[in-house]
Amino acid sequence: MKAIQKIAALMLLSIFSVVAQIQAQVMKMPADHIMIMPNDIKWGPAPPGLPPGSKAAVIEGNPSVAGLFTIRAKIPANYKIMPHWHPADEHITVIKGSCYMGIGDKFNEKEAKKMTTGGLQ
Repeated sequence: MKAIQKIAALMLLSIFSVVAQIQAQVMKMPADHIMIMPNDIKWGPAPPGLPPGSKAAVIEGNPSVAGLFTIRAKIPANYKIMPHWHPADEHITVIKGSCYMGIGDKFNEKEAKKMTTGGLQ
Protein backbone atom coordinates (compact mmCIF):
# COMPACT_ATOMS: atom_id res chain seq x y z
CA MET A 1 0.00 0.00 0.00
CA LYS A 2 2.83 2.39 0.82
CA ALA A 3 4.33 1.80 -2.61
CA ILE A 4 1.06 2.85 -4.27
CA GLN A 5 0.93 6.00 -2.12
CA LYS A 6 4.51 6.87 -3.09
CA ILE A 7 3.74 6.37 -6.79
CA ALA A 8 0.57 8.48 -6.50
CA ALA A 9 2.51 11.23 -4.68
CA LEU A 10 5.21 11.21 -7.39
CA MET A 11 2.58 11.38 -10.12
CA LEU A 12 0.86 14.34 -8.43
CA LEU A 13 4.19 16.08 -7.95
CA SER A 14 5.01 15.55 -11.64
CA ILE A 15 1.62 16.92 -12.72
CA PHE A 16 1.99 19.99 -10.50
CA SER A 17 5.48 20.55 -11.86
CA VAL A 18 4.29 20.45 -15.48
CA VAL A 19 1.33 22.74 -14.71
CA ALA A 20 3.65 25.20 -12.94
CA GLN A 21 6.02 25.25 -15.94
CA ILE A 22 3.17 25.84 -18.40
CA GLN A 23 1.72 28.57 -16.21
CA ALA A 24 5.13 30.27 -15.96
CA GLN A 25 5.43 30.29 -19.77
CA VAL A 26 1.93 31.71 -20.19
CA MET A 27 2.61 34.41 -17.60
CA LYS A 28 5.75 35.69 -19.35
CA MET A 29 5.13 39.19 -20.60
CA PRO A 30 6.34 40.27 -24.01
CA ALA A 31 9.23 42.71 -24.20
CA ASP A 32 6.89 45.50 -25.31
CA HIS A 33 4.54 45.07 -22.35
CA ILE A 34 3.46 48.44 -20.95
CA MET A 35 1.99 49.65 -17.69
CA ILE A 36 0.51 53.12 -17.56
CA MET A 37 -0.88 54.75 -14.45
CA PRO A 38 -3.83 57.16 -14.78
CA ASN A 39 -1.68 60.17 -13.81
CA ASP A 40 0.80 59.33 -16.61
CA ILE A 41 -1.79 59.55 -19.40
CA LYS A 42 -1.13 62.52 -21.67
CA TRP A 43 -4.46 64.02 -22.76
CA GLY A 44 -4.80 66.21 -25.81
CA PRO A 45 -7.41 67.38 -28.29
CA ALA A 46 -9.61 64.60 -29.61
CA PRO A 47 -9.64 63.62 -33.30
CA PRO A 48 -12.16 65.42 -35.55
CA GLY A 49 -14.67 62.56 -35.30
CA LEU A 50 -15.37 63.36 -31.65
CA PRO A 51 -17.39 66.37 -30.49
CA PRO A 52 -15.71 69.70 -29.62
CA GLY A 53 -14.53 69.73 -26.01
CA SER A 54 -13.55 66.07 -26.07
CA LYS A 55 -10.06 64.96 -25.09
CA ALA A 56 -8.14 61.88 -26.19
CA ALA A 57 -4.98 60.03 -25.27
CA VAL A 58 -3.12 57.41 -27.30
CA ILE A 59 -2.20 54.61 -24.90
CA GLU A 60 -0.39 52.40 -27.41
CA GLY A 61 0.01 52.03 -31.16
CA ASN A 62 -0.71 54.60 -33.83
CA PRO A 63 -4.33 55.25 -34.84
CA SER A 64 -3.25 56.77 -38.17
CA VAL A 65 -1.70 53.55 -39.51
CA ALA A 66 -2.98 50.01 -39.97
CA GLY A 67 -2.61 47.86 -36.89
CA LEU A 68 -3.80 47.63 -33.32
CA PHE A 69 -3.95 50.68 -31.10
CA THR A 70 -5.54 51.76 -27.85
CA ILE A 71 -6.91 55.20 -27.12
CA ARG A 72 -8.91 56.72 -24.30
CA ALA A 73 -11.42 59.50 -24.80
CA LYS A 74 -13.15 61.91 -22.45
CA ILE A 75 -16.43 63.06 -23.89
CA PRO A 76 -18.51 65.72 -22.11
CA ALA A 77 -22.00 64.83 -20.93
CA ASN A 78 -24.94 64.84 -23.33
CA TYR A 79 -22.86 64.77 -26.51
CA LYS A 80 -24.15 62.75 -29.43
CA ILE A 81 -21.73 61.03 -31.75
CA MET A 82 -23.37 60.55 -35.10
CA PRO A 83 -23.19 57.24 -36.98
CA HIS A 84 -19.81 56.59 -38.55
CA TRP A 85 -17.59 53.69 -39.49
CA HIS A 86 -14.01 52.54 -38.98
CA PRO A 87 -11.81 50.62 -41.41
CA ALA A 88 -10.80 48.25 -38.59
CA ASP A 89 -12.38 46.71 -35.49
CA GLU A 90 -13.15 49.05 -32.62
CA HIS A 91 -13.76 48.07 -29.01
CA ILE A 92 -15.11 50.60 -26.52
CA THR A 93 -15.08 50.21 -22.74
CA VAL A 94 -16.92 52.71 -20.57
CA ILE A 95 -14.51 53.55 -17.75
CA LYS A 96 -16.59 56.15 -15.95
CA GLY A 97 -20.14 57.39 -16.38
CA SER A 98 -22.36 56.14 -19.17
CA CYS A 99 -23.18 56.73 -22.81
CA TYR A 100 -25.74 55.62 -25.35
CA MET A 101 -24.60 53.68 -28.38
CA GLY A 102 -26.36 52.48 -31.46
CA ILE A 103 -25.52 50.49 -34.55
CA GLY A 104 -26.54 51.41 -38.06
CA ASP A 105 -26.26 54.04 -40.74
CA LYS A 106 -28.79 56.47 -39.26
CA PHE A 107 -28.94 58.12 -35.85
CA ASN A 108 -31.87 56.69 -33.88
CA GLU A 109 -31.92 57.81 -30.26
CA LYS A 110 -34.79 55.43 -29.38
CA GLU A 111 -32.77 52.40 -30.54
CA ALA A 112 -29.58 53.36 -28.66
CA LYS A 113 -28.50 51.21 -25.74
CA LYS A 114 -27.23 52.69 -22.49
CA MET A 115 -23.65 51.60 -21.82
CA THR A 116 -22.74 51.99 -18.15
CA THR A 117 -19.40 51.84 -16.33
CA GLY A 118 -17.65 48.62 -17.33
CA GLY A 119 -19.80 48.19 -20.44
CA LEU A 120 -18.05 46.88 -23.56
CA GLN A 121 -19.06 47.36 -27.17
